[in-house]
Amino acid sequence: MRSEVVRVLEFVGEIDGIDDANALVEHLKVRLEPFGVSCLSANLIHVPGQPINPRVLVGERWREWGRHYVRNAYWEDDPAVKQLLGSARPFAWSEALAEYRTRGAEAVMGACFEHTGCREGFVVPVRDTDGAVLTGAFSGPAMDLCPEVRGALYLAGTYFVLRGREIVDGFNPPLPSPLSARQVECLRWVRAGKTDAEIGVLLGISARTVHNHLEKAKGLLNTPKRAVAASEAWERGWLA
Repeated sequence: MRSEVVRVLEFVGEIDGIDDANALVEHLKVRLEPFGVSCLSANLIHVPGQPINPRVLVGERWREWGRHYVRNAYWEDDPAVKQLLGSARPFAWSEALAEYRTRGAEAVMGACFEHTGCREGFVVPVRDTDGAVLTGAFSGPAMDLCPEVRGALYLAGTYFVLRGREIVDGFNPPLPSPLSARQVECLRWVRAGKTDAEIGVLLGISARTVHNHLEKAKGLLNTPKRAVAASEAWERGWLA
């Protein structure tokens, strides 16, 4: 077995002794750099009974890419999302694109490279004891994904995600939300790509009322853009 792979497996044995999110990311990142991994994150995709609104728990957040992703509703064409919903096995971005190739999927992957510099990635799906769906995501300009490395990424990714969630839940509780219930509802639908008029129909209120709720929410979040406000509110745990 390659020494670089052994170092990754050793990390698994040390992970429960790490209590800081940044240290968790940096310790694993150093061990994965020989395989071409330059960015990594643990992500919460879905909790049963709540809307599907992915957010980063620890690691690379790529705020600008996240906002661009939300504005363009890329989740509708993202081949990685389709692969994640269709299989519990880990996979490479390139494999997901080959399986779900469309013009939309190619546009998503092209935009991802433009914003992040990463052409390849490896996704490890994880299900926690409460039924929550999470992922470990590893990416870089080019990656070594031979079978030996994939196995190490699968094991380390699972432990990384679960420990990351334990650290966040234990040490980073969400700040109290200043948003009203209606503002939260409107922002949730903004994240789903709905217009003011469409949100009004869904909530049984006028488009003007929706607009007013979103204007107040933007003021509270100190941003002029509705999509950015929705993204910021989700990242702070206020739309769960």
